[in-house]
Amino acid sequence: MVPLLPPEIMDHIISFVRSPGALFNCASVCHSWLSASRHNLLRAVTLYVGTKKCELFQQIFHDHTTRSWLRSTSYLELSGFLGTRPAMRFGLCAFVPRFAGQLPNLSVLVLSFLTWESQRLLYTALSTFSSVRKLCLSQVGFHTFSAFCRVLVALPALEHLESNVVVCGDETDSPIGGYTSRLQLRHLAIGHGAYISRPLRDFLLMSPTKSSLCAIRELSVFSALTDDFYQSFSAVLTSLEVYWDSEHLIPIIYFH
Repeated sequence: MVPLLPPEIMDHIISFVRSPGALFNCASVCHSWLSASRHNLLRAVTLYVGTKKCELFQQIFHDHTTRSWLRSTSYLELSGFLGTRPAMRFGLCAFVPRFAGQLPNLSVLVLSFLTWESQRLLYTALSTFSSVRKLCLSQVGFHTFSAFCRVLVALPALEHLESNVVVCGDETDSPIGGYTSRLQLRHLAIGHGAYISRPLRDFLLMSPTKSSLCAIRELSVFSALTDDFYQSFSAVLTSLEVYWDSEHLIPIIYFH
């Protein structure tokens, strides 16, 4: 009789195994135990700088038999650590181009505690992630505001942006209008970065997002700067969710 492990137990076991070799063997065993495990094993992946799980992911990618497992990945998070030196942060230059076109069902991409390297190869590679509909940015640094905008435009199917503590080296840098032609956001969550709210607003108003945006969620306390941002889209918004005060009371305002 072949034992069957529930997917949640299988994932829990794999999450606490430290050795890449042991992880790889565990993955193989779980695959033999549960016929559907190869579809569920890597459906949600979180990779941190210098961890064994990151090494396992590399092993799976380089093995021609297990590479097909990546087709089931729908959620991918790439993260550094709080206080990690920029030189030690996860190498996006190496990762993004390598996995371009290898994650056909990826729908959510999360980047946190990272510094974005502004290289043309990265934007080209991002354009192959054609199924990504949601991008979450937290504690991510960009050299210029244009670089931030180019990341948004590079993802062809992007509909949902969550931007929390995004730092741009040149806050006055203006995006190039030609980059805005495809961006069509429907949901926007923004917080702790009011200083970029106005350039971001201007950028979105130059794109199809001007008429497609239907919901905004504020991730920090409501302010005059963000109020100006909301008013610019009030004609098309169907809902607005904000943290009204320090108690985090959240009123929801329906415009239509």
